[in-house]
Amino acid sequence: MASTPGNDGGIVNDAINVALITGALAQPAVKVIAIVAPIPGMDMALSLVEKIFAVMEQMRYNKKQCRRLAEAARDVVEAIEEALVGATEEEVDANLLSNVDKLVRTLKRAADQLREIKALNFVKRLLQYTSIQDELVVLDREIQEATTHFMLKFAIDTKRHQLQNEKARRDDHKAMMDELTRVVKDQDEIAQCIGLRGGKLDSDSQNAIQVILHRIDHEPDKVPEEVKTFAEEATKTIKTRTNIEVPRTLPWFVKTHDIKRGVKIGSGGFSVVYKGRWLTRDMDVAVKVFRENDNVINELLDEVFIWRSFSHPNLHPFLGAAPFEQPAFVVSPFCANGNALEYLAKNPNADKMQILHDIGRGMEYLHGQNVVHGDLKARNVLINDEGHALVADFGLAKFERVTVKSAVAHLGTPTKPNTLNLVGTLHWLAPECFRHGDVNKETDAWA
Repeated sequence: MASTPGNDGGIVNDAINVALITGALAQPAVKVIAIVAPIPGMDMALSLVEKIFAVMEQMRYNKKQCRRLAEAARDVVEAIEEALVGATEEEVDANLLSNVDKLVRTLKRAADQLREIKALNFVKRLLQYTSIQDELVVLDREIQEATTHFMLKFAIDTKRHQLQNEKARRDDHKAMMDELTRVVKDQDEIAQCIGLRGGKLDSDSQNAIQVILHRIDHEPDKVPEEVKTFAEEATKTIKTRTNIEVPRTLPWFVKTHDIKRGVKIGSGGFSVVYKGRWLTRDMDVAVKVFRENDNVINELLDEVFIWRSFSHPNLHPFLGAAPFEQPAFVVSPFCANGNALEYLAKNPNADKMQILHDIGRGMEYLHGQNVVHGDLKARNVLINDEGHALVADFGLAKFERVTVKSAVAHLGTPTKPNTLNLVGTLHWLAPECFRHGDVNKETDAWA
């Protein structure tokens, strides 16, 4: 029951729920500290569980899934406590310490992911709602898998847990739809949700609303009625309060039949790049085609919203994208000289200092926009027809205030516990990336 003004019963129930959750965490925490404090990393694991609960309590949406995640994290720590009762120094071997380290990394990723989700504004959360739910399912599974590393005397009814998690997912979806139904009845509520203040609209919200409107017009069957109603009412509110007409078409939207795809010129973990011809513009282009996955639209839109805002002579320009095509793709100018590695191999006497200076200017601009590239390397620097360097490939670029998601660079398989989650390309990563996995302006500078 949600607490509302004048609803004392709701407030009491919420207070009881908080007390029960806090108590459930705090009670075993005392015992865990007493028993496993000598094992390096377990104090950090306990601290991360407490952080996960703290962030979960501040969540307004996806509340039930986040609670399941927090409880799963707590259960892992309790299970470790049970397994380590009476453990001797001889039993605390390298294998155990390695498993504790893996657990800490998993819990840290969960805590960071929850903080990132919590930081999203209402409309971006709505736009990414399905992928957020999927991310929470993956995190929950990773935490469950962490228990197996300890060969614990702790049996988990997997089927029951899956059913409970699916029910939490359905309940959270219904809660979001109910919230949309409630919000659309009041323009003030809509204005608050979309970040409309003082006659100005948050740019992220406007981008998200525009994408939702575009999808309503082009794929109406894939958009819930509650989302349609919210988007329509949001545009009316924006028009009334700012006199801004939110376009229903994306100026950068490209259709598949506009592009003639040619030879493959590169590939990465998430995409393949082809040389192509933009027929309606009569120009050569590079076409970055995204590999199919459940989150491809959000990955593409994240890249587009950051990339299209850039304007600098040493950054590779954005031309257009097709987020809803099959497959989705992004279009940019074709550079016949290729990337920096290819160019220098063919032109060993090229002015390397000029290339470095160009890269530095491009990165200076990015950092001035408070954006971290995250995967700066020679292959992600293109050389234009005049021989100048253009920093390219912003698939991992993030605003610095947002925690960067872990990505690829697997040492095992995506489902195995020996996966090392790092951002970027191994050979270009700063040493600190191997300790905490995050990237920032300093790690860009190292690259």
